[in-house]
Amino acid sequence: MAHSLHTVVFESRTGRLVRINLPFRVVRLMHPNGFTYLGELTFLEDTEFDSDRALLTLDDLERHAPTLVVDHRHPDGGRFLVWVE
Repeated sequence: MAHSLHTVVFESRTGRLVRINLPFRVVRLMHPNGFTYLGELTFLEDTEFDSDRALLTLDDLERHAPTLVVDHRHPDGGRFLVWVE
């Protein structure tokens, strides 16, 4: 069972590094139907990952916890990591 979702995003357009750590119950409230795009996992607006497909259900995330879920490099140089514990 997943207890928390962790995201680290390096966005090459802005040069910002963002770390997000949320209890899984908060993730479930914010995105009860899961995630269609990687950008939704950043919980931010206007990232270079907004249009990258993810298709992750919350059940998928919980079933595989603890594990690395996403390790994605964007063609523009951005990097995106997501893991659940």
